[in-house]
Amino acid sequence: MKLIVGIDFGTSTTVVRYRMEDSNIIQSIKESNGNDIIPSVIYKNPETGIKLYGSEAFKCNPNTEEGEIISNFKMNLLNPSKREQAKLHIEEFLTHVYGLFKNQTQGLNPTETEINVSYPAKWDDEMIRFMKEAVHKAGFTGTITGVKEPLAATQDLLYRHLQDLQKAKLIGIQKSIRIFVLDMGAGTTDISILKLSIDEYGIPHISEPLLYPSKSEPFLCGGREIDELMQQYLINYFSKKNYTPMPECIELPLIKDWKEQTLSPNLKHGEKVSLPNSLHYILKAIGLKNIVADFSFNRIDFEYSTKEHWEKLYKLIQSSMLQYKTVYGIGAEDIDFVCLTGGHSTWYTVPLLFNGEGLCNGIAKEGEEETLNFEKLKKEPWRMEALSDSLPHESVARGLCLMDQKLIGALPSSNNVWVKITVDDKSSEIMQIIDKTSPLPITNTITHEIILKKYLFDSTNINAQINIYVGETLEKSELYTMQFNDDPESFISKIFGFLLVFAIFTKLDYKTKLTINFTMTEEGLLDVSGSLNIDDIKEIKFTSKDLHKIKNEQV
Repeated sequence: MKLIVGIDFGTSTTVVRYRMEDSNIIQSIKESNGNDIIPSVIYKNPETGIKLYGSEAFKCNPNTEEGEIISNFKMNLLNPSKREQAKLHIEEFLTHVYGLFKNQTQGLNPTETEINVSYPAKWDDEMIRFMKEAVHKAGFTGTITGVKEPLAATQDLLYRHLQDLQKAKLIGIQKSIRIFVLDMGAGTTDISILKLSIDEYGIPHISEPLLYPSKSEPFLCGGREIDELMQQYLINYFSKKNYTPMPECIELPLIKDWKEQTLSPNLKHGEKVSLPNSLHYILKAIGLKNIVADFSFNRIDFEYSTKEHWEKLYKLIQSSMLQYKTVYGIGAEDIDFVCLTGGHSTWYTVPLLFNGEGLCNGIAKEGEEETLNFEKLKKEPWRMEALSDSLPHESVARGLCLMDQKLIGALPSSNNVWVKITVDDKSSEIMQIIDKTSPLPITNTITHEIILKKYLFDSTNINAQINIYVGETLEKSELYTMQFNDDPESFISKIFGFLLVFAIFTKLDYKTKLTINFTMTEEGLLDVSGSLNIDDIKEIKFTSKDLHKIKNEQV
């Protein structure tokens, strides 16, 4: 069985995800502390020979630790004078990542391994080749493929919200949509505007792309700027209070941690923001409780202290749309949805740049002369909000693991559908329940009843399985199955206790009733739901999400 690995090496963090070919479950590579978002940081002490990576290196304090803390080295690939040193740092860091990967996947024994590594859309062939070689030198073996970051992010976000998009008739066979991908990293913000269509086999295709800004015109607008602005805000606040904090208490790594753990989520929910812990406890300990009590920071404070950053970001969005309209004749009003990815995209301010609300009483506000009209996003906010991942840091890595997945429905659409039900050793015939020649939408419900005999000393183990075949013909159909066994996580196990109790104290025969509802929508999306009822006492429900696709070796 093939192992699929996704590696997203970023300016500030690195994310590695993997899954087996026959599973939809995406697993995380983690550090020893359990973190699955790995800081792209290296610490070296030439005198002691100590080398630390990831979170351990990130915790080192440059003011108190002897040695060198190396961060943001991916950015140096864009600097000719620092490029070769950056390459060495990247290769060394990826070697550390491979060590984590090797230890955590050693029991899988795949027949082959496919490694997808992301790269910024504007990278040239030389830089893409280097990234693939760096992954290989680190120790990863198998087929190594480079994938553009916006394509990987789009794949993940579309895959997660596929049914919503189909129900809204945004996605369908041979139907194209316009996507605006805003990749907001720590160092830069990259924009990709593209046309996406899906062929009859469920394979996505991208055309009419615009990558902005280009490699020749680097435009630094990322999360690091917010870190620096928040650091300066605190310095100014303390200056007004005639207090000078120790440098190690306001270093950028600590400010970044405060931003991600407290500042960003609290502002998003309109909650109060307190001082960083590194300062909060020190000030109280030395009797400066008034500085802690007087600190007040809300959305207005944040927006105006970072106003220049959001103005620069919005100009970037405006310039990209102007160029896209010049080349392809497509404006903001034609954008079907926005994909937000990258850790910097979690700010509550980002949607305000698209929905007309605006910020700082003017930036991107509806009615202002230069404000873009993302009409579809304003009318249906879910086109952006539903696709804004709660953990955008991992969108690219997840997408890399899903590059082989089709994008037409949770199950293939507009096909014939058959079902076969097995309970214990009794199987039904294979029954056709949807004929694709019938007009859509189609609904059908089948009920399968069987009497189970359970005696006092009988095993309460029940083997049940639903097979659903979807395709042009039964022989060439795709098989989706739902198996029920002793697995504590499977719903059938939840009824074993009931069966045992009833077998001892009451009945010997149990009537099981399995009901399955099939619906083929107007968009050709097949939805499956149902329930298992035992003696009218216990009912367990299931949906399409409980189905798993497997190789249909024989019908």
